[in-house]
Order: sequence, then C-alpha cells, then structure tokens
Amino acid sequence: MSFPSILRRKPKTVQFAGGRVELAASAGDGQHVREFSGIAYTGGAMRPSGFAVDTYVDLTGAKAAPGKRPIHRDHDPGRVIGHSEAIEIGSAVIAVEGRISGSNDATAEILASADRGFPWKLSIGAKIDRIEHVQAGRNATVNGRKVTGPAAIIRACTVYEISFVSLAGDDATSAVINANQGTEMSFEQWLQASGWDTTALSDQQTQQLHATYQREQQHTPTAGPLNAGGSVAIGDRQTDTDTERQLQVEGICSAYGYPTIEVNGQTVALHDHAMRANLNANQVQLLAVRASRPKSSPSIHTGRHAGAGSSTRDLAAAAVLVAMEADGVAEKEFGERTTQQARDMRCRNVGDVAMRLCAHLGFGGVGVSASEAVTHLQAASSTYSIPATLSNAAEKMLERDYIERPPAYTQFAAIKTATNFKENTGIRVTDTGQFEEVGADGELKHGGVDEKTFAWSVDQYGKTTAMSRKDWINDDLGALRTLIEAHGRAGRRAVNDLVWRVIYAAKAANWFSTANLNYVQGASTALGIESLAAAIQAMRERRDDEGNDLDIEPALLVVGPKNEQNAKALLQSDYIQALAAGDSTAIEQRVTGNPLKETLRHIVEQRISNTVKFTGNAPENWFLFGRASDLPMVVGFLDAVKTPRVKFYDVDHTPDKLAVQIKAYFDYGAAMADQKPTYMSKGKA
Repeated sequence: MSFPSILRRKPKTVQFAGGRVELAASAGDGQHVREFSGIAYTGGAMRPSGFAVDTYVDLTGAKAAPGKRPIHRDHDPGRVIGHSEAIEIGSAVIAVEGRISGSNDATAEILASADRGFPWKLSIGAKIDRIEHVQAGRNATVNGRKVTGPAAIIRACTVYEISFVSLAGDDATSAVINANQGTEMSFEQWLQASGWDTTALSDQQTQQLHATYQREQQHTPTAGPLNAGGSVAIGDRQTDTDTERQLQVEGICSAYGYPTIEVNGQTVALHDHAMRANLNANQVQLLAVRASRPKSSPSIHTGRHAGAGSSTRDLAAAAVLVAMEADGVAEKEFGERTTQQARDMRCRNVGDVAMRLCAHLGFGGVGVSASEAVTHLQAASSTYSIPATLSNAAEKMLERDYIERPPAYTQFAAIKTATNFKENTGIRVTDTGQFEEVGADGELKHGGVDEKTFAWSVDQYGKTTAMSRKDWINDDLGALRTLIEAHGRAGRRAVNDLVWRVIYAAKAANWFSTANLNYVQGASTALGIESLAAAIQAMRERRDDEGNDLDIEPALLVVGPKNEQNAKALLQSDYIQALAAGDSTAIEQRVTGNPLKETLRHIVEQRISNTVKFTGNAPENWFLFGRASDLPMVVGFLDAVKTPRVKFYDVDHTPDKLAVQIKAYFDYGAAMADQKPTYMSKGKA
C-alpha cells in the first residue's frame, strides 16, 4: 500500500490536501468484509470541540498507535465500524486503509448510506502529548503552512482511532467506500476528480499517486469520489459516570464562553441548566451551538464568547480577579462582559482557574484534574500559563489601586518615564529664559540653559517569596490576594521612603537655605497664620536672575502628624480669632474671616516625624510646594510602570524546592528638580 506523502492541490479545488475513501461491495453471501481507504487529515486548520481557535496537528510530530486501530462512528467506542489495516502519516496527510468489520446498526447505516452516495468524512482521534499556542499577531509554521495566531498547534500526538463522521472541521479529508457499481476512471480522470494539479506534480508524487490509483482500482469504484470533509476529535473519552459527564459539560460551556439560554421564559446559564436537567454532552453541545448564533429575537441571549469581545488572556486574568473578590478591578480593566463571563466560570482557587482555562483552550482534552491542569499550563506558552495569568491579574490589581489611590508624592512631584537605567537630564522650567521681541529682520535671539539642568535616574528594587505547591493548588486565592496587596503596599511605601530621603538629603546639601530664599527657622516659624502667609508670599515673589516673575502658584502644604490639626484649622476654618496673651476674654484683633481658607491643599506625611528612619527631620517641619508642573521634584519609573511587577514561577523554577516562587520587582527613582517652587520651615527654634 502506498500513500502520497508530499501533496500539492489546486487552490480552487480544495483548501487543503485530501483524498478519497472507498468501500468494497458485499459478496452475495453477505460474508465478504468490505474495505475502505481514505485521507483522515490533510494538515490544515480545524476547530475541534474544546478549542476556541484554529487548531493544527503537526504531522512531523504525529504517530499512529501500534497494531490495528479501531474505526468508530463519531468517536464512540460503543459503535465500532471496523478496523484499520494500515495508517500512514506522511508530511502532508494522514491516510488510512481498513476493513468494515463491524456488525451493528451503525455499520449497517454506514454501508447503506455510502451505497446511496452519502459523502462520509473521516476524523482522527488522538492523544495530545505536546501543544503550542500561537499568540494573536504572531506567526508559526506547521505542515509547510504559515499560521498567524491566535491558533493552537498540536506538536506531538498519538493517533489511536479513526472515525466516520457526517460533519467535520477539515473539509479537505474524505472517505471512499468500494462498491460494485459505476464505471472505471482513467488515472488522469482520477487525478482531476481528486483535485490534483497534474502540471505541478513531480515524478515522485505522480508515482505515489499512481500506486494509490491502482490500489483503488483493484476494487470497482463508485461513479465518482464522495466529496467529504474531516475533523479531529482530540482526547475524546466516553464514560457513563456522572463525573465525566460534568467535566464534558464544563469543557463545552467553557469553549463557548459559558452562554445563556432561555428556559421556560427565564434566561439561565447553560452550564447550570445542563447540571440540573442532567443533559449529556451531545445535548449541551447542540444548545451551545444554538446560543452562539446571532439571534434576531431578544429573548435568547448569545453567550459571551472569548473570541467575541475578550481575549483568552484577559478572561483568565478576570477569572482570577473575580475569585479574589476584586470584581471592581476586573470590570474597570476588562469590561462588564468579560467580568460576567469570568463570574460564570465560578473559580475558587488556582486549580479551578487551571481547569477552566484548560477546558477553554483545549489543553489535554476535557476532564483533566486540578493538578493535571496546572501541569498542562506550566508547559504551555507563557501567555496562557497559570503563572502568567496570576502575574497579569496581580499587576492589574496594583495598577488600579495606584489610579484610584494615587500616592501622596504625585501631588507635588512630576512623574517621569525612563527607558533604561542611565542618567537622564531635565531642564528647570523656571530657568528657561525670557521671550524677546522679534525685530523687523525676523531673527530670533539665541538663549541657553547654562547650569539650569538637573539629573535623575531610576534603579531596580525587589524581593522574592515562595508558596508551597500544596498551598498553591488548594488556596482559595485569599492568601494570594493578601500577598499581592502586601507587595503593592510595600512598593508604595518604598517610593515614598525614597522621596523623603531625597528631600532631607537635599536639606543637608543646602537645597533649602536662607540664601536660596526657601528656608526659615526660629520660634516664629511654627505653623501658623503669619508663618504660612509669609511662605505663600515668598513663593509668589520668586523671580529669575533677570528679575522676571516666575508666576509660581503655591499649591500644597505638607505637614507631619504633629501639625495635622493645625493645618486643617488654618485651611478649612471659617474664622480665626487671636486673644491677647494671658487674657482669655480680651480681643487682641478681630478677624471677620480666615484669609487662608482653601488657599492651599494639604497632606499629612508621617515620615516628617519618623526621626528613627530618616535623618535631619523633625515633627515640627512643614513644607510648601508649587504645582507638580513647576517641577519641585521628579519621580521616575522604568517604562511608565508605576507599581511593582509581581511574577509567579512554577515549581520547576527552583530545582531543590517543591514551591512556587513569587518575585516582586520595581524600577523607580527620585530627584529634586527646581528650588524655586519649594519651601521648608523648620517650625521651631
């Protein structure tokens, strides 16, 4: 027996390489076993159950299980049609030759319908050994074809059965069943009917195809080839246990994005209805297909399929966030539709997320356990792995927290982006010179920045923790959320610490000084109406070296906990009344209102009073800053990432520990930028 191993087809005939299946006629005594042959897979795209993207079997990594393999109807072991005599896996097709040796109703249906011209198709059943997922926009090569993601490529598998099917995903495969009717074809007619381009065939291909033609002509063929398509059933397993049924239902619902259907006038989740009504996998598949079709009637709702509104990567991260009870973060990052789809997945722990994601992507087939699912996804591409999913969810949570609770330093420091760890040069906005009148000749005067620059850079910081594999699989994600939030707080605290170390280091280097008109000390500098008014006046009167007003707007008062109530009284009270010293009744001066009310914003910074951790500070210190755009100081982040990156690594990452490694790292820096929009008061003698 010989099958073509390198195939080239007319594009106008079929999309992928295919073949014919023939079934020999029955002898008069009914004892003759009829034969068949055909192409079971042509190397093209399929969409098997459980896979949400185009799927390919890499023929270079496929192998046939040893011995004669069973031939089924629709991959059902309970409906045996026959057996294979040979399965040949070439570089372009999977070809099969066998006998219709079954004796049941399914076999009779196959034979009777084939004799009447029904176009049966072939499908392979295979066990996945290794799978590769191609991300959207990325390219890969399989079976000589260029594949653009999103797609799945089964790089290694074992074919364990072949099935006759009526509907298929790879329409280039076909089946021909030999019968004793019709007329014989010439080799050229056979090539044309099969869709081969005779002008493009090499001598070797022609010889291989002619051998196949001669083998088919040993039986009297049908009047013409039965056009058929094929599909692939990957890892199908049939069992009567309710556990397997539930897992199959779970996989189908996941593949279709957990759709909703209408039952007795009520919209319900298909998954819940299938469990309550004890539906089998075929019934669920049918309902899922119907629910995924666009409907004109508003009473039937299309499921929220990941391919129609959300990526698998986003859905996985949303499922983790929902399981962590961070629904609000999921909705803001991925939208209500994806978040509801994530809720429908009902994940409680890492194992649940892994199983749902496996079912959704088709990793390992339907029905893997939590530990198997985690293993599958550890070996998968980084985009869909459980560590990548958790890292994505963690970073979204921290980013959202930064947006909704911006750190205190963002109110007086300009936020900058660095592309590397090298030193950056900034220009002080208060020292860029004055515009000059352009003369009749149109000449612009030259200016320079001289020494009016400042330097800033970012550095890297980080830490690592570990979680045991047991806790990793069993955890309800509560501990992981606590850990992620702890890393977020640590990152926020670390940047704040750096900001105030830089500020007090600047004080030690005479950044704040009387000579620079931005520092005062003495008993009269305690925070009060006079001292604060003097600071506001001093900042408004800041001028450059040429006497030009800089128009700096005093914006923010920063105090320590010791001055918190005093700051509130100064900036929020309607009235301020001062009494004569030693007289609680006599009025020294009458104030009809508070002149400082709402003139500034204020924040409380605990580090001002932390004399243990910081040097040169005192609880009485207070600061006045201009707007962040005036550049009192800058805080920079590498690649504009303003929160820690939290990365999870699987148990294989550390050879001597059966634990999941969790690394948090953060790239940031801070520097003083311009003296003029800054002002410090010692607040005491």
